[in-house]
Amino acid sequence: MAQAGAADNTTPSTIVLNPANVIGPLRLYAQGQMLATDIYTEDFWIRRVNAGATWRFGPLLLGVDLAYARLHLASLIFAGHSDEITQNVVELTTGLGLRLGSNDFSFGIAGKRYADKDEVAPGPLPLTPLDSLTETNKADAYAFDAGGEIRHRGTLQGWDINSALGAAIMNVGNDFEVDDGKRHLPRHFNGGISVQMVSPPVQVFWGSVPLVTFLVNADAAKQRDQDWEWMAGTELSIWQILFLRTGIHTITGQDGPDPSQATWGFGAGLPLRNLRVRLDYGRQADAIGDLKHFELSAERTF
Repeated sequence: MAQAGAADNTTPSTIVLNPANVIGPLRLYAQGQMLATDIYTEDFWIRRVNAGATWRFGPLLLGVDLAYARLHLASLIFAGHSDEITQNVVELTTGLGLRLGSNDFSFGIAGKRYADKDEVAPGPLPLTPLDSLTETNKADAYAFDAGGEIRHRGTLQGWDINSALGAAIMNVGNDFEVDDGKRHLPRHFNGGISVQMVSPPVQVFWGSVPLVTFLVNADAAKQRDQDWEWMAGTELSIWQILFLRTGIHTITGQDGPDPSQATWGFGAGLPLRNLRVRLDYGRQADAIGDLKHFELSAERTF
């Protein structure tokens, strides 16, 4: 959905946009994701696994998520030289929520450890002894995310209408210390709204699920020293078996006739009583290449 979801807790994958999304339906889940592209001479992918749960104790809600991610970027930079970047991230997210009537108030915080390695390989033959050396930089950094969310649960002619407003500050912490100076963490601000419409449940296979679910997200994001970005996306679900998504992502101040990028995706799920297994695919295309997103999740609701 064009990376929109700062106020959407329907899937654990949106925790990367707002740690308050760790407070979701009462659930236990595990998830794996991969983002990949091969734009021109670059080889880029991110692999991420996470698992967590949400519990309820009277009016209080408690959420926990533990994640590990690995980023790889290899590119040809100049004169045949190549630059390979590897980054490992370990992240622990916790959240606390308060349920008052038809409203939920949630707050989440995440702690992260970044381990970064940058290797510049030598250029083409012939090489001198000095040229044959590979330069390697290693750096560590610590950061945290913090976010809040307000959700309202309502009904309209038998449908559940769930709306939310959320905001978060991401990657606040010390810069990477490398041999040639400092490198900034990708600090940014996320904010957005979400509206979900859920029809009355029906029996499908061995589970009771809504016949139709319609979700709309609209977000804004501001990265350090960059222009505002705007995202909007929708998802239509049938029987929790078929999922269809579209989105639009616009960057302000960008050169070129069209600063917007369209996204689309689909998913397939299997409801088994309170167990949900789901496989998703998403794609974002622009003038220089495609970014592909794969996701597999298993969730046990209560």
